[in-house]
Amino acid sequence: MRKLLITITLLTICMITMAKKYPFDMKHQYRVEQVRVAEDGGRFVKAWGVAGNADKAIIQALQDAVACCVFMGLEAKNSTTLGHNANAVPSLCPEGLKAYEEHKAYFDQFFTKGDFLLYAANSNTGYPTGENNVKTKDGRQVGIYVVLKVDQLRKRLEQDGIIKSFETIWE
Repeated sequence: MRKLLITITLLTICMITMAKKYPFDMKHQYRVEQVRVAEDGGRFVKAWGVAGNADKAIIQALQDAVACCVFMGLEAKNSTTLGHNANAVPSLCPEGLKAYEEHKAYFDQFFTKGDFLLYAANSNTGYPTGENNVKTKDGRQVGIYVVLKVDQLRKRLEQDGIIKSFETIWE
């Protein structure tokens, strides 16, 4: 019985220490551009990330796309070639970067633990090539297409008490 308890404890400790962490900061410049409207309340964007290798740069681009949507919003994009108009998406946190400072512990955990990955899907089928994967002095710069689940992200922030729901605003 004691061996089983020790084994379970060691496995739990290993799982906790091996949990994937994603570096996050608000200080670097974000490069996210809206491409078009996606299905089910989402947006299709192109995001660039810079990191030591392409895999980390892809994660950075996904993280930046979500952070941009939450704190800065997405600018409108008119594209006659695609036949779609994507209206501007205001930041989900009306206070913008002030909301980050106010709820820093929440957002740091949200981004470092990987919760942001629930709301951003890499729509590329493989590694980006050409101008979407270049070596820079800071590492690899990778540009990927991302589907942002804006409505689901808004609901999460409402449920967690970070932003007010539309219903409570009009009450």
